[in-house]
Amino acid sequence: MRRWERRLKDLALALEACCLSYFDPERFRFNANSFLVISRTVSFLFQKDKASIDDFEVWHKANVVDPWRDDIVMKWSVISRNTIEKQGDLDLYSEVAATLIFSYLEEEDLKIALDKKGDLGANVKRLVRLARTKLPSGISDVAVVRIERRWIANTLPDYELLHALRYIYSRMYEACGSLAKHLCLRLQEAIPEPTSFDEMVVGSRMTRYLPLNSKVGRTVAVREYVFDRRIEAPMWVRILRDQRVSTPPTSYRELLEFHECMAYQNFMAYGNHLAMLWLYDEKFTPIDYIATAPIDQAEKFIFWRTVADRVHYLRARFVIWVAEAWLRQLPKNHWPATPVRNLPITGEVLQLVGLDGANRPTLVSWEIKREAHGSQPTLLAPTRVVEDGDVRHNYLMPVRRALRKVHLAS
Repeated sequence: MRRWERRLKDLALALEACCLSYFDPERFRFNANSFLVISRTVSFLFQKDKASIDDFEVWHKANVVDPWRDDIVMKWSVISRNTIEKQGDLDLYSEVAATLIFSYLEEEDLKIALDKKGDLGANVKRLVRLARTKLPSGISDVAVVRIERRWIANTLPDYELLHALRYIYSRMYEACGSLAKHLCLRLQEAIPEPTSFDEMVVGSRMTRYLPLNSKVGRTVAVREYVFDRRIEAPMWVRILRDQRVSTPPTSYRELLEFHECMAYQNFMAYGNHLAMLWLYDEKFTPIDYIATAPIDQAEKFIFWRTVADRVHYLRARFVIWVAEAWLRQLPKNHWPATPVRNLPITGEVLQLVGLDGANRPTLVSWEIKREAHGSQPTLLAPTRVVEDGDVRHNYLMPVRRALRKVHLAS
């Protein structure tokens, strides 16, 4: 293991320690400061090995200097490391917040931040009462209260601290992976990927969700599964895989065409399609994959905001979403008094949505036809729409905004 790889692994251990000590102020302060000091030594070790790396200055400028120059969080990490070593610990503070969520847009949230003496239970009840009395029934039916403890650094007030630390780790991991590829090597598998901390980060922040239409609280859980290499892919998958290897996509359009073909063939082979989401970097290399099965609208709010977080810290440039969807009849006089789940179903579609870094949504839809009960469904000819204006699909807004931030920072 090379020196900078070993230090990256040390950084992963420091991030894990921050997660585990989130509710112990002294330990969390120590671990957060240690993480920031270690993070800077990873890039220092790049410099130490530059004599043995061909074209180091070219690689370093393209993968470290230029991408990090205008990055708010990475610039903060440099300043913070200098502050810790020369002036002392960072100034941190903690808050507990109760937030009422009833849409995909954060600016519509109703939030109450509490100090140590604040009565969280009373304020949660007040939020619930407010939602049920002030919001139309069709909206309050899908609302959810989020309860979260947050650490904030005074010098980075717009970021929850653990989210910022995970973002820094992701950028360091990306740089190390790039250097390994530059050396025609692979990054050591023992080094945790950034997404491996997702469940730990959410759990350590003690985020809880209380849907108003349910008496049962919920949490966000992310599960990783080891690929079973004993499974033999069907022929159509192997053909697509070979095509992808021989002619990988070099444009957003080619990426969409590949996924359109895969979505169609998957549905025709199995008669259904799980909800799947892919994240790609600027070179059209897949960097993340998620499958989900939300049970109601409240969970969809939570899911898409979580995806936006992943887009940000993984610095994704392209997002592909494929899922089945019901078509419902919107009433003229009772919306939004009627909950969405009670609206009459008029049809069903298989839909592919593509988003690029310039925020232009592309939608491909196939109407699903069922000839008889129990028969294999079929897909009608697809319709394709590129939305240049405001997107009609509100659930995409958190991801669109995250992609836009990454695009502008690149």
